[in-house]
Amino acid sequence: MRIIRSLVALSLLALVAIPAAAQVSADALAKLEAKHQASPNSVTASRALGIAYFKNKKYADATAVLSAAQKQAPKDGVIALYLGMSAEEQGDLISARAAYTTYLDVGRTASARADVTKRLAAVAQKELAASAKATVANEQKLASTPGDVRTIAVLPLSVTGGGPEMQALGRGLADLMITDLRKKRDVTVVERDHIQALLDEIAIGQSNRVDQETAARSGRLLQAGRVVHGSLNIGAQNALTINEAVINVSTSASTPASPANGTLEQLFDLEKRTVLSVIEGLGFQLTAAERNAIQVRPTQNVQAFLAYSRGLVAQDAGRLDEAVSFFDNARALDPRFNAASQHSVDAHAALQGASITTTTIESRLRTGSEGQIVNAAERGGTTSTTESSSISATLSSALSDVNPSTADAIGRVATSVSSRDASTSTTVQDQATTRIGTLIIVIKRP
Repeated sequence: MRIIRSLVALSLLALVAIPAAAQVSADALAKLEAKHQASPNSVTASRALGIAYFKNKKYADATAVLSAAQKQAPKDGVIALYLGMSAEEQGDLISARAAYTTYLDVGRTASARADVTKRLAAVAQKELAASAKATVANEQKLASTPGDVRTIAVLPLSVTGGGPEMQALGRGLADLMITDLRKKRDVTVVERDHIQALLDEIAIGQSNRVDQETAARSGRLLQAGRVVHGSLNIGAQNALTINEAVINVSTSASTPASPANGTLEQLFDLEKRTVLSVIEGLGFQLTAAERNAIQVRPTQNVQAFLAYSRGLVAQDAGRLDEAVSFFDNARALDPRFNAASQHSVDAHAALQGASITTTTIESRLRTGSEGQIVNAAERGGTTSTTESSSISATLSSALSDVNPSTADAIGRVATSVSSRDASTSTTVQDQATTRIGTLIIVIKRP
């Protein structure tokens, strides 16, 4: 065992870089197809074939094979990951998100999970845009299905007056009102991101110039029974007036809320008064606990809220680097501004996720037990997850005895140990065979 430990330690550098195979050869693919045909219910055969199809850009075939395999092995991380990547390559963002989320739950490769987390943020943005496009295309059908009166959509406020930096308050105030209306427990409030994606699709997203008829149309598309829509007027010396109205989507009837007047320093007081008036116009009764919850301020710092609002505008426009800067600024101005902190995290993830592709994610699977499965498939072979994990764990323990700082690299050695096709294995003997750039260690089972 001491010899094996020494060989492992000395060979790590040779095994660090294992190039990814861009495509599976015709012979290897034919071999996998034959195995799958002979054992169509074999998870390992289906998984390997699905990987090969993905690598050869046969995404529909990969999806079909992997979907069947996942029904038998719902906790197999490799199947989930390649299903997600196949779905994304085909533009099926809903399925991609579902599969990626499954991988985060069951996947074993930490670096791949980190990249998938970031990629999910980018996929979510693409999914919102695709959903909005599909909604508008299906407008005629949606118009005949009235939304629930307890489902509320809050549109961004139209802003008049003030400098360019103040225009973002229309977006920020709507976001704050959505947060407060959610504190009424028995109503459903449409997510701000969904609303903005729809407004962008119908080409009014950046101007926010929405009249009563357009507000009712937006409500029908969002399947909301009522829409909250209004304006913010900024006068001399930053005097503010907020006007909101509740529009019944079915009848287009409007119920105005009481105007709220004050100064920029009183911005949060004005918003709270407006929300309470809107709730009255909606006909809802608040409990004492709900009323107290609505009175909670997300921040006391108006400048932090202005930076946060500008971050929302930049995020909606796809300027993620600017959004990150604004959200980080808001968080710096008020470290207890939780919404700014969360949006900063989300914007950072979306910015990083935009540069991560399926190729990037797949490249992470070059080590560890999941890497063994992929490597075997590239050569037309199959590998058992259980067997790979067991051998990897054994070698990891051995290596940590030699040098704990390099224990994380043991998966690279395990790749050479057990990724050989079982059908070509010879009798196991106590021996170590060396090749150029690769160390193969064969361990005799007791």
